[in-house]
Amino acid sequence: MGRFFVLPEQIKENTVEITGSDVNHIANVLRHSKGDNIMISSEGFLYDCTIDEILKDRIVAIINKRTKMDTELNVEVILYQGLPKGDKMDLIIQKNVELGASLIVPVIMERTIVRIEGKDVRKRVDRWNRIALEAAKQCGRAKVPEVLPPVFFKEFLKHSKGKFKIMPYENENELHLKKFIGSIEKEEDLSFDVLIGPEGGISRQEAGEAEESGFIPVTLGKRILRTETASLYVTSCIAYEFEC
Repeated sequence: MGRFFVLPEQIKENTVEITGSDVNHIANVLRHSKGDNIMISSEGFLYDCTIDEILKDRIVAIINKRTKMDTELNVEVILYQGLPKGDKMDLIIQKNVELGASLIVPVIMERTIVRIEGKDVRKRVDRWNRIALEAAKQCGRAKVPEVLPPVFFKEFLKHSKGKFKIMPYENENELHLKKFIGSIEKEEDLSFDVLIGPEGGISRQEAGEAEESGFIPVTLGKRILRTETASLYVTSCIAYEFEC
């Protein structure tokens, strides 16, 4: 059975109104009709619904049952990803959503090669959020993580508010990520900000500024990881430590 995400305002007292591309998918691809059951997700709840009306621009479904979903990490992970070349960001978004990241923010850093400007920014961000949506559907997430438009490094430093701030850095040889997250006591409302450099890594100046803002430099081991691998490594380790 298909599962679809809607915004909270699309849910009324006992009905759900589905709009956008999902209307065509439900009616013409899945070929559902009135009386068929569909599952709707919104803000951590799963709704068992029955289709009541199929119109050209929307579908109205009756809510039969509401269940709170328990598929999110017990901690918040915000990924600040140095903007990489090509379509690497697609993979980074897809897999980090599967692993439980809460929010993904592309960061334009000193060694960022790619430049996105004008209308291309909106197109790229829309694409990234579609990837996040599909990944959330595939892995059964209760919420769809948002991918924000790219921000410059200094701007990102102003908005980083996580309780714990992690920065994998190639010049750090002492503190391993495993040791750092293993030293953190499990408690409610834990949040992690993770900064990953683009190809070429984080510059010395950026590393210094990030440390001044509270980021802890850690090593990921003896091997040098690609930027797309590094983010998955960190999110996986956090999920492993705090999932249960």
